[in-house]
Amino acid sequence: MRNPVAVLLLVLCLTLPAGASSLHLLENGDIEQPLTTGWDQSIAGSYLYIQRSTAFDADPDYEVKVLSNNGHGNAKLWQPIIIPNTDVQFSARLSSTAVDGGGAWCAAGLILTYLDVNGAPLGKTALAATSNICPWTASSTFHIIDTDGGWADYGFTLSDELLNLPGINADDVHELEVALLVSAANC
Repeated sequence: MRNPVAVLLLVLCLTLPAGASSLHLLENGDIEQPLTTGWDQSIAGSYLYIQRSTAFDADPDYEVKVLSNNGHGNAKLWQPIIIPNTDVQFSARLSSTAVDGGGAWCAAGLILTYLDVNGAPLGKTALAATSNICPWTASSTFHIIDTDGGWADYGFTLSDELLNLPGINADDVHELEVALLVSAANC
């Protein structure tokens, strides 16, 4: 059975509040430059892909696709960012799908990992599509926002999102890892 998993990203933006500055904190967040500019990538498994193209959405701009096509393992495109505080505005336009079958599971999403001053993870927000038997579970340090479906815009202030993560002390957040991730077990 063919079971694709895909994450598509159009525009990803982290900015300081309007009163402070409109400084964009992500490098190449609009994906208009090659992925070697600002982004790291890893693929561990089979039938996993990271592709940049103008063909994934109807507009003329570049997007990126992270895909598992009948594979297993993880494909990840990520960028760490030191943030001045949690008054940072996050926005993204993405489409994600996770389809499983035959006892396999999969997930596809944009993952924000909150890190302390030493780079240790404190928790995560996942804007993600997950299959029915995906082992990802929401907790006091892991918030899942369902994105299964077509293209949609998402946005929030990190300080507001951290209210959904009572296991994280917002004052401890020093850095943010922004990642597109596909994780699949024989999907």
